[in-house]
Amino acid sequence: MFPEYQIRDFFEQPLPFEAFHIDKLETLNSIPSKIVSPHKHHFHELFYVTEGHAVHNVDFEEFE
Repeated sequence: MFPEYQIRDFFEQPLPFEAFHIDKLETLNSIPSKIVSPHKHHFHELFYVTEGHAVHNVDFEEFE
């Protein structure tokens, strides 16, 4: 159905740990070209937003 990605698929360099990764979105220069939309993650994500605005689609439901 949709491609499913591991956390390591979002980074060009190997990660020291694959159980978890903490980072700021601004340090992610771009999403690798191999990541297509829509897609699934084989990991959980937690976003802590302090300012700004974004729209995310999760399981076909839109969140602002």
